[in-house]
Amino acid sequence: MADGEENLTISMILGWDLTLPGKVAEHVDESAKKLKQELFDADDQVQKSEPWFGEQAGLSARNMSKGYRTDGETTIGVYAAMSKAIQEGCESIGKKIQSVRDLISDVENSDYDLFYEENGAVKSRESNWETAAPPWGIVSLYLKQGEINKLDLKLKTALWEVAQEDERVAERVSQCIEKLADSIKTEMAGNYTDQGLLDILRKYQTKDSTKDGVMWPNATQLEYVRKYYDPTFQPKFVTAEEASVLNELSLAEQVKFLTIQKDAKSFGKNNKYTDQDEDAEQDGHGDAARHMYWNARMTQEFGADWTERYTTAHEKSGGNVAAREAMDLYNNQLGRAIGLDKTADDATIRARVLDEIDHGKAVVIVNGADGKTPQLAWSKDTSVHSTITGPGVGIPLPGTK
Repeated sequence: MADGEENLTISMILGWDLTLPGKVAEHVDESAKKLKQELFDADDQVQKSEPWFGEQAGLSARNMSKGYRTDGETTIGVYAAMSKAIQEGCESIGKKIQSVRDLISDVENSDYDLFYEENGAVKSRESNWETAAPPWGIVSLYLKQGEINKLDLKLKTALWEVAQEDERVAERVSQCIEKLADSIKTEMAGNYTDQGLLDILRKYQTKDSTKDGVMWPNATQLEYVRKYYDPTFQPKFVTAEEASVLNELSLAEQVKFLTIQKDAKSFGKNNKYTDQDEDAEQDGHGDAARHMYWNARMTQEFGADWTERYTTAHEKSGGNVAAREAMDLYNNQLGRAIGLDKTADDATIRARVLDEIDHGKAVVIVNGADGKTPQLAWSKDTSVHSTITGPGVGIPLPGTK
């Protein structure tokens, strides 16, 4: 419902129409029932073919049909699980949004002429001089400030809980896709004529997290981050494994991590590839530059082992597009190799990253032959203008890392 890079605001969540994802859930459930009937009917006809289609060929066809039916039943289960996850998610998010509405009512009905801001902060239109006027004086001022503090904390917490639940529901829906049969995952990956790219696609996949994602950093870490990095920083939804690896860092190192991440995002947006085509930032040459630079800097700062464990954990979100996951993990590795040179300064790292991409060692994403399936391509063989931005969620390949 929300873009993972964008902080939710009160007006955003109050504008959500939860009937729309509810209709999606109904459609998915209906599709599951239709698929089940068609699948069973088709297999039933094949299994009845023995009297007139015997011999080994007939037996092979019937066994193949059984395999298709088994995989199809798995897909039906995935559809049903997705429908349930969406329905339950709408219900849970709806309850949390209602909590926000109730708190807004408390703010607006306060005797101190309070109002709320988009980030949940609560303030008063009444000046302290007005509040402290007789007959209650300073006592009234203390009471007002106490109510502001209480409602401010409650409303910000309620907004944060909506954001967290929104991310968790999206993750649960995506995790359903991971349960598709491996044969279906492989079939949906597309056709490759370049064996090297096919090997990368198959090798550079990670298993999906089986745990609920969490918001990072925690309260103590957030206080430090806001003091020494960015006073407006908001917690982000990450995989449980990702948070675990991040928590191995000291508070000062976590600030350094965020600084490197910010530098990498800036480099990904502003480089010679995005100068040619701003879309290169997403799944194109600019995106490859961001990942390689990011991993090089983290390797210099935290070591190659920590960086590999973190960036692998970072890709464990459910329903990750197979080509994108392979692209990121592969380009991450190229970046770590650059970062092993501890003496390289920032300008040298940037130059080496661009050189690797120019010489075709990195991979980017293009449209497959079918015009729909995102596929890997070598950066040197691919025009900056011909890369595509893959879908947000896709059919993953079986994890190997």
